[in-house]
Amino acid sequence: MTPIDQALELVRGLGPKLNEAGFGIAIAGSVLLKGESKKDLDLIVFPQNAGNFNTDRAREVFTEQDWKCLFQRHEVVQFWAKQGFVQDSKFVEVWRASNKKRIDVFFLS
Repeated sequence: MTPIDQALELVRGLGPKLNEAGFGIAIAGSVLLKGESKKDLDLIVFPQNAGNFNTDRAREVFTEQDWKCLFQRHEVVQFWAKQGFVQDSKFVEVWRASNKKRIDVFFLS
């Protein structure tokens, strides 16, 4: 199975559960653009209905899949600030899936 096929399977599996939390999910980055990535899978989690979404529940969906959060948003922001990117205000978390692959989750709100 190719990396893009694996990503599609993952997104299709997570979609209904995230939808219950008021979110949709999309693939981004190299896996979408090139069909693979040596580094990670980028996912965008976006609200389906403004004002009616639960970020904590969305994060629970990931932990229910045996994912581990490696870096929470504030840690990612601190890292980029140390690199000189003080304007970066994205809500990004770094997760490790049960298969040990890295997944960068971009939360939109």
